[in-house]
Amino acid sequence: MGFRADPAVALEREAGSVSDLALGVGEISSLSDWPRSFSLALSYRHAFSPHFSTTLAYLNHGHFPGHHRDGVAGEAWLQQDVGSFTLAAGAGYFYYFDTTVAAHGGGFSDDHGWAPMASLSLMKPLGRRSFLELRLDHTAPSQSIETNSATLLWGSHLTPDMRGPDHHDDGVYHAWEATLYGGKTVVNSLHSPSSLALSGEARYAFGDYVRGSIAVLNEGNAELIRRNGLLVEGWLEPEFSGDSFSVGVGLGAYSAIDKYRPAPGRHLSGVVSLTLSKRLPANWDLRVDWHRIVTDYDRDTDIILGGVGYRFR
Repeated sequence: MGFRADPAVALEREAGSVSDLALGVGEISSLSDWPRSFSLALSYRHAFSPHFSTTLAYLNHGHFPGHHRDGVAGEAWLQQDVGSFTLAAGAGYFYYFDTTVAAHGGGFSDDHGWAPMASLSLMKPLGRRSFLELRLDHTAPSQSIETNSATLLWGSHLTPDMRGPDHHDDGVYHAWEATLYGGKTVVNSLHSPSSLALSGEARYAFGDYVRGSIAVLNEGNAELIRRNGLLVEGWLEPEFSGDSFSVGVGLGAYSAIDKYRPAPGRHLSGVVSLTLSKRLPANWDLRVDWHRIVTDYDRDTDIILGGVGYRFR
């Protein structure tokens, strides 16, 4: 006897309201004569209809000689149920961060760019709300390595919060959230020095999905950087399962001073972020953030933070 999906999931899918979150590992190869490497993926999918969906994913393409590459990908998918499986084809773009051997003078450089991306997916339900997915991805950047990857993901269907018009009543809605974080800074070089990172953040909810945040960030002393500054970001952060947790992606700017940068004064960099929060009793919550600082002077960093927050009515 095969597994059947939860009837509630089927109804949500027919209504075009299904969201999925999946985590996977796999293998990646390049068109160069190099050994294969590992791949990691964290993917969020939203189905707008039974036959059309979009995904936003973080992809880590492992380590090839002279290349340590990861990034974020957005794709649009056409999908069709075939028996108990769902077959889908997707296309989009991959914005990558590639730590490479510097072309001149040795050392390393942090290269950024866009790569066309094409994918195939085969999804199999595993019961009430979980599923397995085999995803094949091809990336073809013009100035980085061309890759093929196969990733096996385990995922879960999420229940989006469907709120009524009284959601923003003062007694219900928590607009402000303050969070204190601790974590780790990792510099995107070929030997990846790290340091302690600390942050304090204020986050404001403009509605059911849109957030804004401002944070003070100290990246610590990680050999190649000694940097601190101000992060300002906009977020898409839907909530699920009766406001019990949220998943979000953020884009913004980082105004910082780096004591090890030759040029004096503040410098403006970009930032791409992911967040996951879990609500606790009495308006407290736990939050995990990943920030990628995108610089123009080869000092990109990954910042992984965990914190405790409080939501104000």
